[in-house]
Amino acid sequence: MNRTELKSAAKAQLRGNWLVYIVALIVAGGVSFSVSYVTSGKTFENLAFISTIASILVLFFVTIPFQATIEFFAARLSKGEKVEFADYGRPYQEYLRVLKAVLWRSLFQFLWGIVAYVGIVLGIITTVLAVIAGFAAYSANAAAGGGSDWATGLAAYAGIASVVSLLLIVIGIVPAILAQLRYTFALYVINDDPESNYRSALNRSKELTRGHKGELFVLQLSFIGWYILTAITCGILAFYVLPYANTTIANFYRKLIAEEEGVEFVAAVAVIEEF
Repeated sequence: MNRTELKSAAKAQLRGNWLVYIVALIVAGGVSFSVSYVTSGKTFENLAFISTIASILVLFFVTIPFQATIEFFAARLSKGEKVEFADYGRPYQEYLRVLKAVLWRSLFQFLWGIVAYVGIVLGIITTVLAVIAGFAAYSANAAAGGGSDWATGLAAYAGIASVVSLLLIVIGIVPAILAQLRYTFALYVINDDPESNYRSALNRSKELTRGHKGELFVLQLSFIGWYILTAITCGILAFYVLPYANTTIANFYRKLIAEEEGVEFVAAVAVIEEF
């Protein structure tokens, strides 16, 4: 089954399940936005710690569970099962397993990409320094008709730092991407195996993606046009794109399992009556 067929299967599996999926996205996004909006208001302008605590609580008790909900939905749909509003509570019922899997996955992905992240931060700092040096040199020329030694030195440092930043990003981007691909299926494994813990889920994801990271990368990259359109529509199109992309990737996960077992993969589609 090729990419086109995986995507077609995802559309068929989502038929009759869109509402449950979209409401999950609205709830997660709505709560996060509301807390951010309220805590950034004048009432909390002198209480930064309240804003920080509220953001942490939203992350742990809304964002992470609903991220798991969305991936659980994709895993279930790819098995030919339907999803229901009652399924929203499942990540909370298995909260520690889900939390550990998400946090450890994020930590491993961050550590593998830390060189690239350092390069990005250095690049931002370099840009700021270059702007300051340029402004200082312009001011010195306008005031005295000559250059500024410290501005010239700062500009030279910014130039060297920009080269170092670019090298770090180039060196670090590959392991960062590989780590993202390596642990993609962790929550699908958690969904399928009630006995799995975060460690076994991450290891199982590593096993399944071994030798298939290129295929997975191309599959994820094939949605780049949709992600650009999502940005253009200020995120509105995400209500279509995220369920579509997640379910397609879950189908690829099922395909890899079928190949491992030596059987032909056939996408399962639940029969759902639409009203």
